[in-house]
Formats: sequence, structure tokens, C-alpha cells
Amino acid sequence: MTRPLKAALAGLGLLAAGVLLPVEARAQDSGPDHVLENFRRFEAANPGMSLLNSRSRQMSEGYVLEYNFELTEGVNYVFAGMCDENCSSMRMFVKDSSGQILERVTTSVYVAVSMTPSSTGTYTVSYVMSGCRYRYPDPGCHAGMRQYRFR
Repeated sequence: MTRPLKAALAGLGLLAAGVLLPVEARAQDSGPDHVLENFRRFEAANPGMSLLNSRSRQMSEGYVLEYNFELTEGVNYVFAGMCDENCSSMRMFVKDSSGQILERVTTSVYVAVSMTPSSTGTYTVSYVMSGCRYRYPDPGCHAGMRQYRFR
């Protein structure tokens, strides 16, 4: 984790590798709107980030969103995952091209992992729905994952 990101996260009361956002789920919000609002709050609290990719969908417990990203050596990246108020827990993994897990975080409904790759290559980020009150599609949990570049 880079010193500026670490300082920004510490200033928000966030933890080092896996961070919990200082936001609470709002019962009146649900689904994609709730997830987007949480991303907006996360981005406002961390103004040094540039959005590179954004993905979202409805999920059930045990469902995995898994994406490959081409990352550049020495560039600081943040991967953030958000879920609506129907989620109870989630996990995020970052793996290198050989499948070795570089970062692993288990938390409630907000998770972020920062990393600076030591080599350019393809990395896989897996976002696992560990706990959801409802089974998709009735209504399931809505979750999203975003990739940022941290300046």
C-alpha cells in the first residue's frame, strides 16, 4: 500500500489491506441505487482516485464476480466492492497470473484492496458474496466492484 493511500485510509478510520468504509447501510435504499450511492461516498472520501472500471449485478450467497485486469508495474490500484443492505458479508481476493493470492479480505458489506503490482501482467480480482438475506432472483443482493488508479 502506498504511503498517500495509507494516510488517506487512516484519516478515514479505515483498515490497511481490507478497509471498511465509514458509511452505514440505509434501510430506505436498496439495490443498484444503494450500491451507487455508497461508491459515490467512497469516491468523495478518497479524492485522489480515478475510476478505471465498474461492474455490478444481482447475486446470491456463494456467487462470485471474477474479472481479469491488465495492471502496470508500479501503478497504485484500488479495488472496491459494495453491496446493498441485504448483504451480511463478502470476500475479495486478488491473484496474480499464476493464481497466487496476493491480497485477501473478508468483511461486511464494504471492502477495498489496494495494491501496487511488482510486475506488469494480468491479475484476477474475485468478489465473493458470502452472505445474502435473499436468494437471487427474489430479489438477491445487488453488488458492484470498481477499479481505481490512485494518484
